[in-house]
Amino acid sequence: MTITDRRPTEKNTGPRAGVVLKPMDSMTITKDGTRLSAVKIDGQIVVEAHDVTIEDYELDAKGGAYGIHVKPGVEEFSTAHGRVRNASSAGIYAQSPAHLKRVEIHHCGADAFKDQSGGALAEFCYFHHLGMAVDAHADGVQQRLGSHSRYFRCNINMPAPGTPGYAAYAAAGGGGTFRSNAALIIQTGDGPISYVSVEYCWLNGGGYCVYFTDKGKGPPTHCSLSYNRFGRDYQYKLLETDCSADQLLRVGNVWDDTGQPIADLGAMKK
Repeated sequence: MTITDRRPTEKNTGPRAGVVLKPMDSMTITKDGTRLSAVKIDGQIVVEAHDVTIEDYELDAKGGAYGIHVKPGVEEFSTAHGRVRNASSAGIYAQSPAHLKRVEIHHCGADAFKDQSGGALAEFCYFHHLGMAVDAHADGVQQRLGSHSRYFRCNINMPAPGTPGYAAYAAAGGGGTFRSNAALIIQTGDGPISYVSVEYCWLNGGGYCVYFTDKGKGPPTHCSLSYNRFGRDYQYKLLETDCSADQLLRVGNVWDDTGQPIADLGAMKK
């Protein structure tokens, strides 16, 4: 299997082949242990219960703020083999730890995944075509507090505005402009951040592709940005950070198109 074969795309995320999806409307989940499977959801899902699983699904948020909103205090939420689109803000907004596996999020007004808790795991996910709102500064992943989140083998494609061939793609609901800010922004705007790892991902786009920065609560600590493959459709830098070298590990990162090592993630684009 090649590197390209392992990359998450629309072909290997979303509902598994052969699963027949049953229609359902938006709902608020209040019963512990709820499992939604093989569903085509029109509207938003709000999670207020523990031990909830949503798998093999498509979700059209119909312009609601979020596709899936995991409320504070929820324990053991997971979602797998899903496809989320058409949220006016973020595809998934997690105010409690969330586990995402093989989830595709696209054509949303702003971000794909807001981790507003820490303790998240996003693996083998595909985030793309984001920032459709007029005033958007879209991020594939946005985390503003929390610890022990891991982003592993995700494909986050956020070409900078004006990238040839990208803004012209047809957009759900009309238009065709996608306003990207970053593939990932890990920034202490709402609290300290520590032990966050971004590893073995495919990362492309943004003004700065990745942020690990202080936004008032101190720089992130004990973090890793390693073994990733970077695209070239960014504007300024691959990495913007005020973390010291011993607090943000940076090893094994390469260019996606050539496989060659990247000497300095913080170098300005020439």
